[in-house]
Amino acid sequence: FGPCLQRSLLLVDLLGRCGESATLHCGLRRLERGAVEGHAWITIDGRFFAGQPALSDAYVETWRA
Repeated sequence: FGPCLQRSLLLVDLLGRCGESATLHCGLRRLERGAVEGHAWITIDGRFFAGQPALSDAYVETWRA
């Protein structure tokens, strides 16, 4: 697991314990030579909480919880 996923999972858990409803997003992007890279970020009410909005724009969202 990459650091962004670990951080996002921890934050979703902590925010949930504080009564906030956060959404975890996971996405992928294609790199050179067919390699794939993943990224995770969090939103609250559709606004970015953790992660860089410009960075997440480079990824195609593949999963949301």
